[in-house]
Amino acid sequence: MAKRTLRPLRPAMTSAGRARTVPPRREGVALQRLWVGAVCLTAVALTAAVSLPSGGGPAQTSLTKDQLIPTAAIPTASPQVLAAQTDAWLRLGGAHLTAHFTAEVLAVITALQDKSALTDRGFATTRIRPHCVALEHLAADAAAYFPVPNPLTQQRWTKPQTRSKHAGVDCRRAITDGKFTLFAKAMRTFLNIGETTPALLDTIKSEAASAESRP
Repeated sequence: MAKRTLRPLRPAMTSAGRARTVPPRREGVALQRLWVGAVCLTAVALTAAVSLPSGGGPAQTSLTKDQLIPTAAIPTASPQVLAAQTDAWLRLGGAHLTAHFTAEVLAVITALQDKSALTDRGFATTRIRPHCVALEHLAADAAAYFPVPNPLTQQRWTKPQTRSKHAGVDCRRAITDGKFTLFAKAMRTFLNIGETTPALLDTIKSEAASAESRP
């Protein structure tokens, strides 16, 4: 397959490709809208055989993880208790984690909409790599925080954290070594995470909704 002609390195920032900061309360809607546009603009490009040219933590609380997670076996919580626990999970730091995670994924997807993301190593270094590193660290922050009360939802929440951590490592190494295949693999992972995250956030919010509606 013919390779693209690589353009010379140029200043990485363009008005069209500037990453946006997404308010925590609108992260699900914003991610869904951006995902639709991002797929159209990047899916074909990520399959091209080209090469890259040379060239903070959850909110603090007074509760410890051990206090929040009893070591003794406990019966399955009632829907009312589960709702109250999920509401607490969001208020004590979960909302911060989900908003930060969403913002970093959005930043990667937004940067991918610029053609330079796949042809300009300088652009990838300055506009994408920092978010890859941030997503590596976020996985550790999420693991340090107590789990989502619903075990099934916790499994769904853990999966994108693990995947984003591995993709972040691949992204960083690919940019450093100029390996496009590895870079494209990492970007596809982030795009897939962007597709599935809004539904996950909606699930967490709905599980806490009954607690918020109580008098």
